[in-house]
Amino acid sequence: ILEINPSFLILDIEGGEVDLIPLIRFECNSIKFILIEMHPHIVGKHQSSSVISCLLAYKFCLDFNKSKKNVLFFEREV
Repeated sequence: ILEINPSFLILDIEGGEVDLIPLIRFECNSIKFILIEMHPHIVGKHQSSSVISCLLAYKFCLDFNKSKKNVLFFEREV
């Protein structure tokens, strides 16, 4: 992430988001948008909620108009 410096992150990693999202240092990168397919049927509701909570803590907002079912769109507040 630091090498490429993306502004948009798309994740569909079959439950791997639970492990990956907490490792990303969002305060040190330029990611502004995240499209993530959540897999609560694989990782459970609690783990899925933890991913969302982590993103909210980094000032990402869930955009319900751009989200559909398990595919969630987040935009970071500046």
